[in-house]
Amino acid sequence: MKMKKTILLSIVSLLIVAVIFALIPRRYESVFFPMGPIPFKIVCYDKNYVGFDRVMGAVETRVLDLVEVFSSHKLSSELSQLNATAANRPFAASHDMLELLVMSRKWYALTSGAFDPSVAPLVAIWARAGKKGTLPAAAMLEEVKKLVGMDMVGVTPDGGVYFALKGMALDFGGLAKGYIVDLAAKVMREKGVSKGVVDAGGDIYAFGDGPFKFGIQDPFDSEAIIGSIEVGEGAIVTSGDYERFVEIDGKKYSHIIDPKKGVPSESGVISATVVGGDAANADALATSIVVMGLQKGIELIKKAQGVEAIIVVGSKDDYEVHFSKSLKLGLELLPQWQGNSKMF
Repeated sequence: MKMKKTILLSIVSLLIVAVIFALIPRRYESVFFPMGPIPFKIVCYDKNYVGFDRVMGAVETRVLDLVEVFSSHKLSSELSQLNATAANRPFAASHDMLELLVMSRKWYALTSGAFDPSVAPLVAIWARAGKKGTLPAAAMLEEVKKLVGMDMVGVTPDGGVYFALKGMALDFGGLAKGYIVDLAAKVMREKGVSKGVVDAGGDIYAFGDGPFKFGIQDPFDSEAIIGSIEVGEGAIVTSGDYERFVEIDGKKYSHIIDPKKGVPSESGVISATVVGGDAANADALATSIVVMGLQKGIELIKKAQGVEAIIVVGSKDDYEVHFSKSLKLGLELLPQWQGNSKMF
């Protein structure tokens, strides 16, 4: 009997400890996969287990809803429905879709067309070319280029989106992920999180009492970094032609298409990391720099408000790192990268 009481007391004690532990605020993190293989990580620093579980539930619901809006791979998504009908009649777009269209127009103007979600028909051609292993015909590219241009995407006063030409389509690959990250962070704050991080495969937003320290991806080695950056609140978003590509006749072609030329970007920029602001605008900026090239990219960063950049150019055997002067104190490059770095 005495042994049974001892065992019972031990079990009760363990349960009490477990309950207390679950109620103490501490760092929690969780990962889910709403966008295929891209990991979506949520980190909270000031919630207990129960509170974090509620936050995650709300974040997952919001993120999954947004994926249903912007996915170019799902026939049921709002974007797919818009692309299928907007050349025939105005499509009644959601608030989130209209928000991205407003951002897209802004960056289309600021980059003189280097950032252009209407590049979707060209993206599709190069995706098919990769599967076939043959380059698209030059004549075909010239014809499809006529379908590209955000100035041919209109919005009616009541929020109907329409295309000027049949065959046009939108792809928010250079903007939607950052936008989703921002709204995930917004949900966290609405649920009482005062310090947290949202990380969606290279699109990061951190908020609260920092500083935060993050590694910067080595564009030539997926298992390595070129260094780390310490920041306060804001975004850190990296885009590059190393992330996804198609290979034709032994040559790799970036998934980032130059809208004006109709071909994968060959600007010499291997990766661009934008630091500061929100993740959506940082996403658009990083993509634009890859298309525009080093000098125009630097000019764009200098014109933007509250953001800085780290830009890698060249090749694996001959590269340079260019970074904003104001990042000097928070940026720690590894020795082999530090020796090939320049400030702007």
